[in-house]
Amino acid sequence: MARPIGKSSKVRQQILDAATRLFEQRGVDAVSMDDIVDDAGVVRATVYSHFGSKAALAAACARLYLASLADTLPRQAEPGRLRAALGEFAQRTQSWLQAHAAQARIFFEQVQQAADFSGAPRDGPSLRLSLRALFSCARDTGDLPPDADIEFLADGYAYLWFMLCAQWLAQQDDAQLASRLAQLADLYAPGPRGSRDAAQD
Repeated sequence: MARPIGKSSKVRQQILDAATRLFEQRGVDAVSMDDIVDDAGVVRATVYSHFGSKAALAAACARLYLASLADTLPRQAEPGRLRAALGEFAQRTQSWLQAHAAQARIFFEQVQQAADFSGAPRDGPSLRLSLRALFSCARDTGDLPPDADIEFLADGYAYLWFMLCAQWLAQQDDAQLASRLAQLADLYAPGPRGSRDAAQD
């Protein structure tokens, strides 16, 4: 008998929802795969058929967080708003890392091992593509030069963003992260004097 279309995706999402809920409640280290199996209401083999290990499952949850974070980047911005959009994204980044450090650590370890800093997670919107949309709009409104290479700028921002997040996970220096994210925003959209200090407050 043929499997109904979409059933596999629904079950996968069911597992992700259960894992995300448990990771948030207890932390990654305190949750076992059996806990996730029980909460998701599936058999153990089903979880392993979608995710080979707890680390892979935690990384997939982190990708979903990243996707939701990337989706907060505006696809359109008014003239002069690029710096503000990047500043707001920097603040959301810091809040996301602080709230989901354990999942993020596993995810960024996998990213580093794969040497893939493209910002294109398999689940949900891509950070790189979201940045391309923002920078393309900024070019159209004059916040970036008319000859700006949008793909190059987006890929470069995503790479540096990933590196800064990985550094924070190793050191957990909030002030350093805020300062460097503000400097990254300044590279793309220099703000008025004092904007970097404001971003750290």
